[in-house]
Amino acid sequence: MSVSFKIPFILVFALHLGGVQTSAAELTQNTKVDAASVSQNMAGDWVGTLAGTLRLILHVKKAPSGEYASVLESVDQGHVMIPVDSMNVTSEHLDFTVSAVHGSFDATWNAETKAWVGTWKQDQAMPLTLVRSNGIIPKLSRPQEDAIDAAPSAYEQQTVTFDGGSAGLKLAGTFSTPKGAGPFPTIIFIAGSGPHTREEVVAGHRIFYVLADYLNKRGFAVLRYDKRGVAQSSGDYKSATSAEFISDAAAAVRYLLSRADVDPQRIGLLGHSEGGLIAPVVAAHDPQVSFIVLLAGPAIPGDKLLAEQIYLIEKASGVPVERAVISREVNEELFKAIAESKNESEAKLMPATIFDKAVEEHKIFGNAEQIKSTALSGLTTPWMRYFLSYDPVPVLRQIKVPVLALNGSLDLQVPAKSNLAAMRLALSENKEVTIKELPHLNHLFQAANTGAPAEYAQIEETINSAALNVIGEWVSDHAKSKR
Repeated sequence: MSVSFKIPFILVFALHLGGVQTSAAELTQNTKVDAASVSQNMAGDWVGTLAGTLRLILHVKKAPSGEYASVLESVDQGHVMIPVDSMNVTSEHLDFTVSAVHGSFDATWNAETKAWVGTWKQDQAMPLTLVRSNGIIPKLSRPQEDAIDAAPSAYEQQTVTFDGGSAGLKLAGTFSTPKGAGPFPTIIFIAGSGPHTREEVVAGHRIFYVLADYLNKRGFAVLRYDKRGVAQSSGDYKSATSAEFISDAAAAVRYLLSRADVDPQRIGLLGHSEGGLIAPVVAAHDPQVSFIVLLAGPAIPGDKLLAEQIYLIEKASGVPVERAVISREVNEELFKAIAESKNESEAKLMPATIFDKAVEEHKIFGNAEQIKSTALSGLTTPWMRYFLSYDPVPVLRQIKVPVLALNGSLDLQVPAKSNLAAMRLALSENKEVTIKELPHLNHLFQAANTGAPAEYAQIEETINSAALNVIGEWVSDHAKSKR
């Protein structure tokens, strides 16, 4: 999300901004077809891997009128669905645009390989070939996950359903335990922003899958669950804010207290990114929580954090520094206005004024009207308004239980230096706090070169062993019974 919208990789904007998702069942007609020359039916699913790193599926349906409707799914970014605005197809040529991420695809039909071979453009040009799906999604190299899949299970797993934080809401998840009777020290995993399943899949990495495996083998039980309105959990994801996700995490604690195989005196929370914002709130209000682990959990107000995040990602993605600085200045003013707005109408009015002023001052790069429409609709969603106005510090000051807070030194989404400084200050009265900056690791705790989100899918490891070891040693030392 950026005023200049120099997006380094497809859907970075969509994931941060939200509100642009659709579903394969909500396709709208968007296609011009040369009916006389189309020799093949486009209807169906077309799969490809963008620049060898990001798996995409183009879902296409055909109406009785002969028009096609389509949506683009990013498999490795939480299965985000992005509406395709317009698509033109003949027997030899295909092109479509995805304005939500300022992307377009132009390809020619290769009869020999039966594929659309072309170029995806989104600030930069990247090769993309789409072939008709045979029901199998191309697999990326993920050695840690492959090893877990191949090995005999060293722990028990069961699918569970429990009451969520709202009336009638049911959350679905996986409860995994070491072999034996228990009761076990247990950790609840809380995912970051986005429509995450229980495995917290980011860029093709099943982050919570690897982390749960590691902690199960160290003697901990783990509960991980699909967010409300996602996968097997009921509810409405699109209307939810962090407040609703907080209530769901609190409900997960209540569920664990009903299980005989859980030690009620040793229940901990592990939150990643937005999950690291949620965990402290639950711990501050529930005495049953005995420790928390914050992986890139924010300690900076949302409006300031997001402006800094965009600035750092733009620089790492090759945006000229002077342009990134201008972008940050406008974003800071824009986000502050939204954070301080009293209602939805005010949240839309003030940013529009700021945006128009930035256009007059030549601080907006690209199609100003398109950027304004897309950005302001995303920035004023309930989730974003809540996030931009949220200051984590007051809650962090209330935490009395042991805390482990980790950031990677190359984290550009929750920058380590400023975030951990704020974390140390906020937790200064707590005597059982461990705060560490792990060198060379990014927001996902992978060993990285720049930390830019564009690298996430390209890196084969899911979680660096150094991060796993720090987490494992710390929870083993601090998951102590209160008896």
